[in-house]
Amino acid sequence: MAAWLALKQLLTLIIAYNSTALKTLASKLKSTCKAEKAVGLAAQQCGVDASIVYLEEPSSSSNTFLINPQIVKRSPETEMKPWTEFCLVLPPSLKIELLRDSSVTVEYNDLTGERGTRTFTGELSRAVQHEMDHDRGILIVDHSASLTSLPPWIASLEADSHDQRQAVAFRRSVACGVECQDRRKLAKQSRTNTKRQDVLDLSRQRSRLYGTSEKAVQCPPPPIPCI
Repeated sequence: MAAWLALKQLLTLIIAYNSTALKTLASKLKSTCKAEKAVGLAAQQCGVDASIVYLEEPSSSSNTFLINPQIVKRSPETEMKPWTEFCLVLPPSLKIELLRDSSVTVEYNDLTGERGTRTFTGELSRAVQHEMDHDRGILIVDHSASLTSLPPWIASLEADSHDQRQAVAFRRSVACGVECQDRRKLAKQSRTNTKRQDVLDLSRQRSRLYGTSEKAVQCPPPPIPCI
């Protein structure tokens, strides 16, 4: 029961990048993933309270560590793909049919703390969503349509909170990434800044972010308002 509850916990964000402990954990995740012939592995599956996901690229020799990953963009809901999944922390005979976004864009830190962004499609999209579910304490059983389709012992553990956990599993939220935060910062500045040159500079910055024209450039000189 304690182990089951541990799998349901939100994980702690990593702040000590490029450390010996983090490198050791990353090495163990990689070796465990290879030993299990898995596409990906989350630290939580190994009993480690840390937001880190390892992905092994199936078609190349490269591999990816995602530290503190967050999804900042998803493909349209109408393009979601059906998958049949199993999980290393559950009985191998247990398979769940579920839907995953066909593509997701993820912001993350690498082992040195450098920020990166990557869009995943196909099997890697499925894998990264599965592993990031672990980060928020969600298992594939939480995607199950009903408790009756689960083994009795799992159904009994899930009975009290399955509806709530299913709602979390189905939630397609996106985080406000670096670009989004930059836009919010510019919007806040433009609401509080009354200097005309500053407004013009903000307009130019915003146009670069959004790929639009610089509206403030066409504003007439004061006191005529720009509308």
